[in-house]
Amino acid sequence: MKWNTTAPKKTFATYEGGKAYQHTLEDEWSNFIFSSYLGDSYYESEERVQERYIELTEQIIAKYGPEIAGKIAQFSRNELGLRSISQLTMAMINDKKFNGKRQLFAKYFHRPDDIAEILAAMDMLGQHWSHGFVRGAGDYLSTLKEYQLAKYKMLGKKYNLYDCINICHPKSKAITAFKKNQIDAPDTWEVKISTAKSKDDKNKEWVRLVREGKLGYLALLRNLRNIIEANITNADIQKYLVPQLTNETAIKRSLIYPYQIYNTYMAIKNAGYVNTAIISGLEQAFICSCGNMPDLNHSAIILDVSGSMGDKVSKQSNITIKQLGACFAAAIYLSQPDVTFIKFGNTALEKTFRKNITPFEIINQMCANDDCGYGTCLGSAYQILNRKYDNIFIISDMQTMDVNEWGGRGWYQSVSTSQVYHEYINKYGTPEVYSFDLGHYHTTSHSPADNIHLITALNDKVFKFIEIQKTEKNLIRYIIENY
Repeated sequence: MKWNTTAPKKTFATYEGGKAYQHTLEDEWSNFIFSSYLGDSYYESEERVQERYIELTEQIIAKYGPEIAGKIAQFSRNELGLRSISQLTMAMINDKKFNGKRQLFAKYFHRPDDIAEILAAMDMLGQHWSHGFVRGAGDYLSTLKEYQLAKYKMLGKKYNLYDCINICHPKSKAITAFKKNQIDAPDTWEVKISTAKSKDDKNKEWVRLVREGKLGYLALLRNLRNIIEANITNADIQKYLVPQLTNETAIKRSLIYPYQIYNTYMAIKNAGYVNTAIISGLEQAFICSCGNMPDLNHSAIILDVSGSMGDKVSKQSNITIKQLGACFAAAIYLSQPDVTFIKFGNTALEKTFRKNITPFEIINQMCANDDCGYGTCLGSAYQILNRKYDNIFIISDMQTMDVNEWGGRGWYQSVSTSQVYHEYINKYGTPEVYSFDLGHYHTTSHSPADNIHLITALNDKVFKFIEIQKTEKNLIRYIIENY
């Protein structure tokens, strides 16, 4: 072609005035539904974030149809554990007409409270529940056992389980017994805790569960703060709790990833609990869980330590997106023999870590600014890459600065990200680049290419994403065809 050549990619500005590329509709939407908690961010309010997501979802529905949007919401809920954003998506397809709506809703629900949340989201959107939603929710509720119904009564909520049953008309022996209040409390540890008559009884129950090893590994992590607050003795900690936390077989079998252990550590640390035996046990568990990681050797990890990375992961979290990114960086660093770690702000710094320091101290050192500055110049990180890597992981909110040659407005740097990136690949070859965008904004710092994978989630499923991206390239297409 001489005249009808490839159209140039449009460039946009980040919030810091750097050169950026507009996400495709699919990438921007997936950036939300695979990782967003729909909360405030550094540059956008919660209201604007939600408004932008609703706009994008309407465009996805118009382009691909409501069934596709619903199928991806189902993946987000059941594979990634994201509730609010997937529930809002399902509420948005409630008033759309398409074949298989009843079946899609029936397969979406993971817990009874999903139904109540979607009903409340419909109210927010000014909708009334559709026939397909009602029938699908009724089908799901009809499959539940008595103990599941007893566990999710949701009393005191705008929509409780009795409301959901009255709206959706499920039919089963368990539903009939529930409506007649003839269901006994299930014999589970959750019920034992919730039905304890006093604080002292509840504390005794937590200690008994630990002594008898009645908690699964994930339940043990999630309730560690409750166990500590039950005044468990140092003797019980040493004899029962720490051996369970460091049980290598349980860690491998549960497929726990380092992020979940770090999350537990931060929860008890922020609560002021510093029992050295428990902290040491969590550190051992973190290192052990690195064995669940895939092969990511010969990699460089580039972490943004700029000011905007101090955002919290969500309203309920005490972890910043910088700490979250450092947790994954540490997991890769500790699990592979040949990994380079680089942090960047206005400038970049390669950092190595002594073998005798703990993983949580490594995360702290990764997060430290080390005079890198609080701007966001990704090009400075590419500048100090001085050998061939198979994989490059970039963890940032992607609101970068750049040179002023392209006519943007904002803060400027003397380093062109695009230029130094291409200088690197011309010298060392083309790596696989995994760009983790933690900001959910409208733009990204990398122009999409075959070797550049835009990955949005940093949760315990992220390594499954990496494997899919390596082979399938397009995650949404993979979900449509396989989920």
